[in-house]
Amino acid sequence: LKSGIVDAVIVIPSGRNPFKSGRTVSAAPYRFFMAKNAVEEDFKGRNVFVSDIELTYAGTSFTLTTIKEISKVSYIRTFLKANGVKESQADENHSFFWISGSDILPTFEKWHKADEIVKIAGLLIASRPGDGVDIDEQTERLEKIFGFVPDIEVFEIDGIEVASSDMRSKNDFSDAPKTVREFIKTHDINAVLDNQRDLLQGYKDDFGKHLNDEENEIVNSVLLSRIEAVFDSLPAQLSKENNKFQYSAIKKSARAREYSSAVQWLVDYGLVDRCFNLKTPQLPLEGNKDEDVFKLYMCDTGLFIAMLEEGTADDILKNRLYQYKGAIYENVIADSFLKNSRKLYYFHKDSGLEIDFVTRYQSKSTLIEVKAKNGDVKAAKTILKNQEIYHVDSLIKLGDYNVGYENNILTLPYYMAFLINER
Repeated sequence: LKSGIVDAVIVIPSGRNPFKSGRTVSAAPYRFFMAKNAVEEDFKGRNVFVSDIELTYAGTSFTLTTIKEISKVSYIRTFLKANGVKESQADENHSFFWISGSDILPTFEKWHKADEIVKIAGLLIASRPGDGVDIDEQTERLEKIFGFVPDIEVFEIDGIEVASSDMRSKNDFSDAPKTVREFIKTHDINAVLDNQRDLLQGYKDDFGKHLNDEENEIVNSVLLSRIEAVFDSLPAQLSKENNKFQYSAIKKSARAREYSSAVQWLVDYGLVDRCFNLKTPQLPLEGNKDEDVFKLYMCDTGLFIAMLEEGTADDILKNRLYQYKGAIYENVIADSFLKNSRKLYYFHKDSGLEIDFVTRYQSKSTLIEVKAKNGDVKAAKTILKNQEIYHVDSLIKLGDYNVGYENNILTLPYYMAFLINER
């Protein structure tokens, strides 16, 4: 970006690298996770994005295939808009470079249909200090092989003098971002789970505590029992078909006047937050909310999983969950919105019509459906078809999808939820 040659960078974790066939490599989701966290940590707000395009391929991930797909007008415009780029910029005509280190040049002709790659996208080569690669010499060599002069641009790296291959071979990740170092170091779900449960117990030890007039810490035993009851009811509350928070689900005799202060305590503490039902899915959302009808979501999905029985995290990874999977995925999206300082709203009618979330997006009220498995969005389509009643014309569908756009419906993979913002 500092070179001024490009306006944006798309980081693409490799799916199945043809040069690493038969070798043990980190699983693709791990590499995507590490790339995403590195970008968020070091390049937030700087036109650097992460794409999962190669993770969706069934076979070998050839660079030529990726370049052909990503350079399609339909793909790149939708991808950029979904990542917060202004529509006017996203809809411009784009040219492409394939960015790589200079170490690829001596063997670049061995890449799958390398000559076709450089016909679609130029090579933007990072010259590392002391890499020993003569760019001019390699350009002349490739010209003789391809029969034309490849478009090769060079920019200097002013960062660390190390290649990722050196990090792996030496098992030295001290130059990687902190989040990447931690993930590489542990990969231990059980250790993470133990830490999460310790956190939960620490939070519970704080329930009901407050300072009196002399600033001494005291515990309100009645409030403590009610907070614990509300908190412990959350997994079951979210499992209901209509997962509206119900005081009667705590115990049959529970009433709002008795337990509302316990709910508020948990909200103020930062463990949960309300998602309010809307009387109508129109702007302003805050003005149309029903304060007496809400769902409660955990503000940390990891802690939510830790509240469930041993083995749930493994069940998620191995796709062994069924009906309850929807509750987990909804909490993931709620968690993402809350971390972006977005208030939570949903829309439910007694007729059964329900939308998982409603948010302001690109200055419009926008429906959001979270699909734990591929399925139809009948309720949302009903609203879109009746604009004279609801005045809503756009839907974002989050699920196990590629980025796509058709009939005012934007489909996004789950991990892109944090990019849904008012820009």
